[in-house]
Order: sequence, then C-alpha cells, then structure tokens
Amino acid sequence: MFLKLQIGLMGLVYGKYSIQYIEFFRKRNLQPNIRPCLKDHFNTHFFPFYKRIAEAPLVKTRVTIQFNDSPFGCARKNCSLLKQKPDTFSAYRIGKNVLSAYGFLGWSYGTQHKEKAFFLNDRLVLGEISFSLHKTQKPDIEKIYSELARKYQVELPDTSKGFYLEDPADSLIFCHNNGFELILSYFNPNVNGILQAMEQWFQKPLKAEQGKETQIKL
Repeated sequence: MFLKLQIGLMGLVYGKYSIQYIEFFRKRNLQPNIRPCLKDHFNTHFFPFYKRIAEAPLVKTRVTIQFNDSPFGCARKNCSLLKQKPDTFSAYRIGKNVLSAYGFLGWSYGTQHKEKAFFLNDRLVLGEISFSLHKTQKPDIEKIYSELARKYQVELPDTSKGFYLEDPADSLIFCHNNGFELILSYFNPNVNGILQAMEQWFQKPLKAEQGKETQIKL
C-alpha cells in the first residue's frame, strides 16, 4: 500500500512521463508501469548520424526537413506530436544529460506506423517513423518512396542499401529497410549539445541500465 502511495505521489509531482518517475522504479529494481518506447540500445537510433552508412547514397533537397512539422531543437512542450498522450516512454540519465523517447501510433500511406520522438534535455534531436513489414496489412514501400521523392522534389537512387536526404540546414532523413521495418529517421546535427553527447555515447562504454531495455550489441 505504501509503495502504491509513493508511486502515485511521484506521478503527481513529476508526471508519469519523466526521468524521475522511471528512476523511482529502476532504483527499486521494479518494472515501470509504462511500456518502454525502446527495446534496444538508444545508440542504435543515433548511429547512422554519428557514422554515415557508406553504402547509403546522399541526396540533396531544397525542401526543409522537419519531423512531424516540429523544428529540430524545439522544446518538448512545443512539439506538436506531444500534444497527445504517448503510448510508450523511455528515459535515461547519462552523465549530466537526460535522453527521453516518446512513442505513438500513427497512420499514413494507407497503413499504421509507429512514431518516436527523442529529446535531449527536453530539446527535439531525433524523430522516427517505422512501418512494420510483418503485419497482415503491409505498407506499400514503393508508394512511400514515391511520396518522399515528390515531397522533397528529388529523384531517389537505388534504395536497397538505404539512402540519406539532406536539406540546406543540414537536416537529414535516413531511410532504410532492415527486413523487419522500413524506418525513416529524422536528425539535425546542429542542435545544441547533441554532437558532444553522441561523442560520449559512442566513445565511452555505458552501463547496461543506462542505455538499453534489453541486451544487444552494436
């Protein structure tokens, strides 16, 4: 009963979607009562922007790249996606930084997809849209590619190895098919602090509980 009161108090004071709420459970070796947004190491989501995938060609576009109409670096409270309640949530305290990830269900290109928004110290640094390739109603991959080409006014290269789109402000989309999902990842390296944080994440080994929900290797 006392534990339930503590959990309720933490939710009231900090909110369920906060690092303080998640850490309350972690410090007691308890499973948080929120479904995790990430089931792998958060590094895997940033790696294609830390080290470019050599086989994936880069295509330049003059059209501004944004994730879900939210500019990179915008405050979490101003992100349009977070006007709705998240379906999933993960958070990590990494040194002096806090990385949080919010997950949502969406619908586009005639099929359901998942969206993830990543915030470093409450600033949008990465967005993802992923389409499952193992559901009954599979996405029309060629239609998605055609819509991307139309929206960003480009001709797409061979997509078998994935590809990058880059706009004049250095914003990027990395599109790749890993056999399980088609993923569109949105990123801009100019958001204050993100490159320095990524250098630390990839150069220094992290404790398992700091970066992942399940054990994997990069």
